[in-house]
Amino acid sequence: MSKILLLLQTIYFNLTYIKNRLALRVRGASYGKNLEIFTSFLMQDVQRLKIGDNVLIGKQCNFYAGSGIKIGDNVMIGNNVSIISNDHEFKNKSRPMKLQHLHYEKTPVVIEDDVLMGDKAIILKKVRVSRGSIVGAGAVVTKNVPEYTIVGGNPAKIIGTR
Repeated sequence: MSKILLLLQTIYFNLTYIKNRLALRVRGASYGKNLEIFTSFLMQDVQRLKIGDNVLIGKQCNFYAGSGIKIGDNVMIGNNVSIISNDHEFKNKSRPMKLQHLHYEKTPVVIEDDVLMGDKAIILKKVRVSRGSIVGAGAVVTKNVPEYTIVGGNPAKIIGTR
């Protein structure tokens, strides 16, 4: 019985991955080989999203790619992770912020190769998470992360190295 259950689970996940990859492709995203992406994700400005090979994206992730998001190869992104590359305008005090446009940056968010991002991490605009780094669960990353470092907290700070 467990072999049948495992087979059904494998079929379900493969169909989910295919459906989600197709949704990304139709909306203009580019991605490499072996993308595993779970259900219930929110992505805006998908045409500015570039994903490398062998990437795993967990459940309930939110990607706001207005200023661009580039994800390298062999990256694991946990559940409920947000990557936010742009922001709302707020300078005009005579207009409600809701009625002001989005502000787009010239610099995209970049997640380099071999990065692990824990559940509920938040990566903010203009940030580069360098090769081999680990972003701890719940971390709010507001500054660049050096290679092979482990960051955690709010705001994220270096808490170790690999």
